[in-house]
Amino acid sequence: MLGMAACLSSCETDRDPVFHSTTSETFQLNTPALADQYLELSADGTFEITCKSQPDYGMPIAPITYGVEVSITGDFNDAVTGDDGTVVTPATYREIKANTTTSVMTISSKKLTQAICALKGYTEDEDEATADLSVMKVYFRGVCYPGTPDEEFNTANRVVSSNIVTLNQVKPYFSLAKPGFIYLIGQPAVGSPVGDWYPPMADNADLYENWKLYEKDDQIESKIYYGVFDIPAECALFRFYTALTGWDADSYGSQADDSPLVCNWEDKDFGLVKGKGAYNFSSWPGGTMYVRVNMKDMTVTISNTEIKDE
Repeated sequence: MLGMAACLSSCETDRDPVFHSTTSETFQLNTPALADQYLELSADGTFEITCKSQPDYGMPIAPITYGVEVSITGDFNDAVTGDDGTVVTPATYREIKANTTTSVMTISSKKLTQAICALKGYTEDEDEATADLSVMKVYFRGVCYPGTPDEEFNTANRVVSSNIVTLNQVKPYFSLAKPGFIYLIGQPAVGSPVGDWYPPMADNADLYENWKLYEKDDQIESKIYYGVFDIPAECALFRFYTALTGWDADSYGSQADDSPLVCNWEDKDFGLVKGKGAYNFSSWPGGTMYVRVNMKDMTVTISNTEIKDE
């Protein structure tokens, strides 16, 4: 019997770790060191919230995405939607991803103040004049999920902490989270199949105002940008820029080399890389072009009809 027990013990020891779903009970936050201290939020400030224990997935998983859910009431209720999918009652919390991928979470003060403003119902710049942003108590739950390429797997294994912690003297300021944008740079802005492109510089910001692709209002920080443009035939030659800082630093296109790549727009989906290779849709017949640029998956979608959400 002793020999059999030793064998079983050895087999248990040698068994490889096996992934399993986790529960909130395995995930807790520490009381923040700044819990009772005055914290005035600023545009470039950060603060830390640390994990007391981390979710047990049965085996190491990398990377892990950490963050917090923020509430100004202490309630963490999900949004209620109607039969048509519209929001009847908004969620009583907002999620903020940490700036770090460790259990010591560095949180952006700007993102916290934007979450507070959203929870107070401020949506327009004009709301600043009447905004009540006095010192307040803010509630946090931890959020953790795998950061694998499989989004369904990540979502299915998302877990929140079993406890709630607070910062008791937070002074927010007025700031609204707004959709990010990128630029379409190239022949369409020139409006002719012949002519030099306008440089992607700050001096040309007004010219490129009409050549922006935006995140959707409910997909801020998704890094997925949508645009609708009127592009004549023979002018569908362009690439994308994340900022107007010159030709090189922030350019994304069909390939790394500074050379156009002929593409058939009817193929719809194309790769995106850091580089200066333009897309040349020489077969484009002219008219309204719908464009989606996914800078998370590094893909570009082109269509002559509206592009559905991913």
